[in-house]
Amino acid sequence: FENVQILLRTAFLEQQRGQLLPAIDLYTQALDAEPDNTSPLDALIDLYQRTENHAKLVEVLSRKAENFPNSDEKKQYYYYIAQLFEHHLDNRPDAISAFRSVLDFDPNDPTALSELERLYRSAEAWPELIEILNARINIAPSLPDRTQINLAIASIYDEQLKDPSEAIRAFETILNDNPG
Repeated sequence: FENVQILLRTAFLEQQRGQLLPAIDLYTQALDAEPDNTSPLDALIDLYQRTENHAKLVEVLSRKAENFPNSDEKKQYYYYIAQLFEHHLDNRPDAISAFRSVLDFDPNDPTALSELERLYRSAEAWPELIEILNARINIAPSLPDRTQINLAIASIYDEQLKDPSEAIRAFETILNDNPG
């Protein structure tokens, strides 16, 4: 415990002097010595943001997210991780995984669903897109919204997957939801 406090204090002083890489090394040593201590995690998040070390930033953000119960704060970490993967690390599969991590504890999260829809559409991952669109139907606030989503599903089955029977099933859902 005492050694960790010395590491943290020395790291802080290095950081104050503008010596970011030695500070990172010292905070990392403190974290390794006390993995449950969130103080070095917070400092490392700040330092990796300042040094634009996005790969290491993702690592510490992931660790930080694990410390939270399923909450809005945890979601914010996963949203940020997804953004880093997509925009700074050019890694869409891991961005998708980060958004899916949100759905693991909140399957109706509108932000994660919307972002996954965008990512799957741009990747032309049609079965995965249909899965997300079906999930969005569950949270659609109105009948017109559900109708639009079902039309998109029918279109994907018809035009992209060349599966007329599933396209017909989606159109039948629309007709059943909109009698008359």
